[in-house]
Amino acid sequence: VLHDCYTAKCEATGECLRMEERVESDNVENFIVHGSLDRFIINSHAFQNAHLLRATLPRDLLAPIPLFGIGRRSM
Repeated sequence: VLHDCYTAKCEATGECLRMEERVESDNVENFIVHGSLDRFIINSHAFQNAHLLRATLPRDLLAPIPLFGIGRRSM
């Protein structure tokens, strides 16, 4: 289960000082600031028991979404 950063418009704007041997160093570490949207993505193709997930969830939640429109292919 992954947070939907694309829809929540999360950005890499966070900064904090990096800890090195329990002491704050002068090195700045960047991180993602996540939006407060409670929307998640389930990668159903990564599960070993995906058949159980498909049996539980309604079809409209698991229907594949085409990456490209009809007649267009990636090359």
